[in-house]
Amino acid sequence: MAIYTATEATGKAVDLAKAALEAGWFTPVIGANYGDPAKAGRENAQFLGAFIKQLTEEIKAL
Repeated sequence: MAIYTATEATGKAVDLAKAALEAGWFTPVIGANYGDPAKAGRENAQFLGAFIKQLTEEIKAL
């Protein structure tokens, strides 16, 4: 069983999120925000931040 520190888990979560983005698993959340690119950017950042945070917790629990 692997044991990860918070820093290691966060690094792995960021790497996995980056790989998912590069693979096209996540698409930008712009459907309802065509007129407000700043809002679309915030929503994308919030989603990715929450995804990385949850993934970090899952990795630390391994």
